[in-house]
Amino acid sequence: MIKRMNCLLFTIILLVVSGCTQRPEAVVHKADALPDSLLNINAVYTVMYKDRIQAESIVRFLEEEGRASRFELERAKADIHYNYMEFGEALAIYERLYQDSEVQSHPEQTMQVLESIVDACDAIDNPGRKLEAVNALIQTAEEAGSLFYQSIGYFQLGKTLYYQGEKARGIDLVQKGVDIMQYAGHPRRDHILHSELNVLISLLANEGRLEEAYGAVTQNERLLRSMDPVNNNDLMIVLAKKANILVRLGR
Repeated sequence: MIKRMNCLLFTIILLVVSGCTQRPEAVVHKADALPDSLLNINAVYTVMYKDRIQAESIVRFLEEEGRASRFELERAKADIHYNYMEFGEALAIYERLYQDSEVQSHPEQTMQVLESIVDACDAIDNPGRKLEAVNALIQTAEEAGSLFYQSIGYFQLGKTLYYQGEKARGIDLVQKGVDIMQYAGHPRRDHILHSELNVLISLLANEGRLEEAYGAVTQNERLLRSMDPVNNNDLMIVLAKKANILVRLGR
């Protein structure tokens, strides 16, 4: 009986030791779960929202193999923090990137980082730093001729001023952002324009400017119906807003 127990104990110890001495990649490096051809910076964002460990392991793999630029890797690390609501950690990395002379020599990278700083400051309620970043974003975008980032800058400036009490000026700047975004040639244009219109609708409705709100909600409906594929959830929300505005207008 004692021999059998000793044998069982020895077997358990072997199993534990075997598990502990597996190569680290087999346990932690979940990048192994993806084929080599898919291991690129885009893969980080593909898995980020459902598997943080895998996203972080892909970043480590890309860093070890030299398959992505330092900017892409650092930004991905910050975006992972942001996605998991670690806004302070994300902001610290974005700020380091913004101060990097190499990043500042590339306007597109600078604008990407400034947009992220604005979002992180929004999340942690730091309006002072947010306004600094917004103004820097507008200036950089105008110098670079980027309508996309000009729109984001004016939109964010308007939203901030509205909630600081400058409601009429805030709405005007949000509208300016929407107007500019319509002419921006950028892969994210429709998604951002939809978000900007949603905010504009709410601000106009809050101020009782219902005819203008109706025009904005109708524009948003047309935008969503033009997308391929149509996001039915977003469309239903916009149609509900439209119905509410029509009721308030007495129609």
